[in-house]
Amino acid sequence: MRKRWLIATITALALIVAACGGGAEDTTTTEATGSTEAPATTQAGDTGTTAEAAEATGYDHLDQALAGEFDGSTVEVWAQWLPESSEASNFTYTLEPFQEATRITVNFQPTPDYETALQVAVDGGN
Repeated sequence: MRKRWLIATITALALIVAACGGGAEDTTTTEATGSTEAPATTQAGDTGTTAEAAEATGYDHLDQALAGEFDGSTVEVWAQWLPESSEASNFTYTLEPFQEATRITVNFQPTPDYETALQVAVDGGN
């Protein structure tokens, strides 16, 4: 169960990072090859697979985050939970491994009325 939370959290945050990413620096897409193995990358003089390729998740933005491409970034996450609720506490707990693995800071804001708070933030240019 804990592993599912971690995978779901990392996937959700990867989508958030993708949505909040800056500009269209690289608009290329990759096609599925039907293989379930991670692609091997080699450099001159290297005969093996790099650590990043061995840990490929299959999600481009998550792979980039795990490779440190978003190192130092900050992501805001708002959810409709009371700050003292078990859901908010559990979600906060699952953020720790993601932040350690990606070096992305996640500012989690549990709020019971997130629709109003979100609208105020958008209206204010945030």
